Amino acid sequence: VSNAIQAYHKAVTFNPADYRGWYGLGHAHELNNKSYYAIYYFRECERLCNTDPRIMVALGESYSRVSLNEEAKKCYVKAFHLGDPDTMALFRLAELYEHLGEKDNACNAYLMLVSTVIKSGATDTKAEPAAYRFLAQHYLDRNQTEEAAKAAKMCLDYAETKEFGKDLLRQIGLRATAGAGAAVAATGARQQPPTTSSGMSESPSVAPLVGDIGSITQSMLDRWGLFSLLDAELLNRVAFAFVYGANGNEAVLVTGDDCVYCIGNGTAVSPGIISEAHLNVPGGLAVQLDALCGCRVVELASGSGPHLLALTDSGDLYTWGSNSHCQLGNGNTNQLLQPTLSSLLKVCSIACGASHSLALTQDGEVGSGTTVNQPSPRRLAGPLTNRRIRRVGACQSASFAVSVAGEVFSWGCNKHGQLGIGGASGANQNVPVRLTSLERRFIDSLACGQSHTGLVLAWGLCRGQPVSAPIVTRFLSVNDVFACMSHPPVTCKRLDFKPNYTVSIAQSIQLAFNDSATSDVTFQVDGKLIHAHKSILRIRCDHFRTMFNENWNQTQSAGVIAIRDFSYPVYWAFLEFLYTDNVNLSPEEAISLLDLANCYCEAPLKAHCERLIKNSITIDNAMMLYLAAVKFSASELQKFCFEFAIHHLTRVVSTEAFDELDEATLRSFLRQAAAAGAFKY
Repeated sequence: VSNAIQAYHKAVTFNPADYRGWYGLGHAHELNNKSYYAIYYFRECERLCNTDPRIMVALGESYSRVSLNEEAKKCYVKAFHLGDPDTMALFRLAELYEHLGEKDNACNAYLMLVSTVIKSGATDTKAEPAAYRFLAQHYLDRNQTEEAAKAAKMCLDYAETKEFGKDLLRQIGLRATAGAGAAVAATGARQQPPTTSSGMSESPSVAPLVGDIGSITQSMLDRWGLFSLLDAELLNRVAFAFVYGANGNEAVLVTGDDCVYCIGNGTAVSPGIISEAHLNVPGGLAVQLDALCGCRVVELASGSGPHLLALTDSGDLYTWGSNSHCQLGNGNTNQLLQPTLSSLLKVCSIACGASHSLALTQDGEVGSGTTVNQPSPRRLAGPLTNRRIRRVGACQSASFAVSVAGEVFSWGCNKHGQLGIGGASGANQNVPVRLTSLERRFIDSLACGQSHTGLVLAWGLCRGQPVSAPIVTRFLSVNDVFACMSHPPVTCKRLDFKPNYTVSIAQSIQLAFNDSATSDVTFQVDGKLIHAHKSILRIRCDHFRTMFNENWNQTQSAGVIAIRDFSYPVYWAFLEFLYTDNVNLSPEEAISLLDLANCYCEAPLKAHCERLIKNSITIDNAMMLYLAAVKFSASELQKFCFEFAIHHLTRVVSTEAFDELDEATLRSFLRQAAAAGAFKY
């Protein structure tokens, strides 16, 4: 260090304007634990070059070491504003706040760090896990279990925080289990369906499930194929979605940070598009709707054309899209290419038919049309005049309303019995009529789609089958009805992507893998330990069921089981498969895992290995993989490798792997090749 100091002194003596020399002097004195000297040299460096964030970070670190914390904060903030490409300034600022006990400020700094890393696409193996670790614990300490679970799941992606994330998820699961009983008791006492933050009732409610994107499980996402086009990064940000369009191929997504995106097929997303530059977002297919970003959208509705309505939490109504029948309520038939604020009074609920729109004001009044087109909203007369309305809905050519007394009224086209009034279909209703079949039920909410309406009860044109009176379905939520029975499959209301903090049985088993605190059996492979649970192994694998039978030596079961036939990565992948049903192994080692699966008679694992090996086949290794398939009786893999070799026969026979085939295998391969017509002469 002393030699470095002398060299840097010579540099600044020769050229006092060389800021790099001053920077080197600062670092050298920091190594000597002379922070005040370092501060002096770093300040000289800053005076000469005040645009480099690294200098400000170094100066801030020196201030922090001598407890000049306010000066350190200023340095880190300045470094952040100068660019901070590696997020080190934010990381140091967050660490300082955490050290000083300023938890909320530390939380904000870590959130900014994570957001910056995600936007830039940079990777930081030190800052990110530390950020997620702090955020998970901070949110849990504040009893914000949803946010804590999301951060804890991110901890699982890093080796240094994986065990911490597992432990925290277990704690969250225990809290969720305890809290669920209290929630059920409170709901039962009120005898009312729970409501979402937007005021929309979830009747019947669906217990949240864990697994994929918040409360949206993979099976639910499979029902809405449109979301398969988006990547996990964007889906993880989505708070709720609304699917619409003639083919159910368009959607509006609202993220947790109040950004609004539109996805669809070509010009189908044209309403609201500002420029092609917005296509550069996660997922590649989403277009940002700038006019709605920051407006806190809570509800969406759409009709044919399409025309769309968006309602904010402050009661403002935005409309855009097709306007051929004055359905946007702006007094003319001109379409709106951008979301435009309506002149209506404050609105609390909205609905759209094919060519009409409904808006419920905060005074409980419904604006609607008559038998003639209405270019602007008007109040609906008739039986609803003296009733206060709490919900409205619309399908293609019919409208519905639910009063505060739980009564349901319908009017409009009844071609398919969608009004639910019974009797012969086709009798249209120009004025609202109460649904007598629901008189003995208190109805809290409803939802409508093209030519059919659905609660847990459904009626109308359901997959081509006309249903004139409400019937009970087997579905647990209204959106499930629309995904499976509506044509096209569109959402009748917002589809919430709620962060979820409950832990399923499958996830609990996954988290238990290699958990030394709960394991009762340990395997030693290549000098390394793998912790497992005999009960899980016996349930999942016949080999272990036989191994841990009643005659199993108790003294041996309390010790460590040595595995000598397979490598550590292979045996780890095998045990992990028993806990997760997934195989995480390089294709090069998959052959050894196939050998293990064959020895242990694990057919599902064998199938996983075959798929993994198929994806790694090349000209050079085709015959090696073919030989492995023959050796381990993997018929599907053998067939695949053979067909690959036949299609590239000229190059395959020139490889070293082909030369190394034993005589019996070579003779068998040539016979099969001849039978397949590989030799024409």
